[in-house]
Amino acid sequence: MCTLFFLVLIIFGVVSIAATSPYPIETLIILTGVLIIVILVFHIIDCVNKKKRIKKLEDFLSKYKNLILQHRKVLESKRKILLTPNEYGIIIKDRWYNEMDRFYKMVISEEYNHFKDEIEFGDFVENELDLLASTDPLPKLDLDEVITGEDYENFVERIIKEAGYEVETTKTTGDQGVDLIVYEKYNADIKVAIQCKFYSKPVGNKAVQEVKAGMEFYDCKYGGVCSNNTYTPAATSLANKLDIKLLSEEYIVDWLEEVLG
Repeated sequence: MCTLFFLVLIIFGVVSIAATSPYPIETLIILTGVLIIVILVFHIIDCVNKKKRIKKLEDFLSKYKNLILQHRKVLESKRKILLTPNEYGIIIKDRWYNEMDRFYKMVISEEYNHFKDEIEFGDFVENELDLLASTDPLPKLDLDEVITGEDYENFVERIIKEAGYEVETTKTTGDQGVDLIVYEKYNADIKVAIQCKFYSKPVGNKAVQEVKAGMEFYDCKYGGVCSNNTYTPAATSLANKLDIKLLSEEYIVDWLEEVLG
């Protein structure tokens, strides 16, 4: 709108000058030529700036795609937890967008901050994860033989043991809100409490409360819930407050490596 107004103003000025000149036609022709040259110059400058901006945006998107690939497992885990339908079956993306804002601030260079408003960041990440899932899917763990909660607990225990960690079950000690106690082979001082939930519906905040209680009972430094399903917004909110990790069997080993090494 401003550009159009500026152009109209220039044209009006050219016509006014030509009208007051002793040689109006010649003056109009000369000024029109000058105007055309000025417009062309501005157009060329604008095109060059747009190309530079597009190139920088492409560099930004390429950089970000690499970061998505680098943090893919964590992002997939976050998506599974945060993009959960509510009681009406509607997926509210606010929590996902908030998490992607946090991810953006943590991993993206400040020089790219001005691009943030040009794309919907959370949607961009979702699309990239979907593309990766279709072209290079993550290996799926076989849950076909898991029927009961105890089966799932044994399944998760096996995954953790195969990753090289020591695992103690709490079946003989009365559970106390935790199914598995995990620690490194030569360092039992730092322990992780894990509650396993094999559910057909999203896991609620009771599981988070149980883990918190179990952490204190078994003197564990970290705690997490591992489930085949997603988590309710209430569970996610409480887990964030109590610093409890919400996991799935696909990502539990990555988290253990993060907290135990």
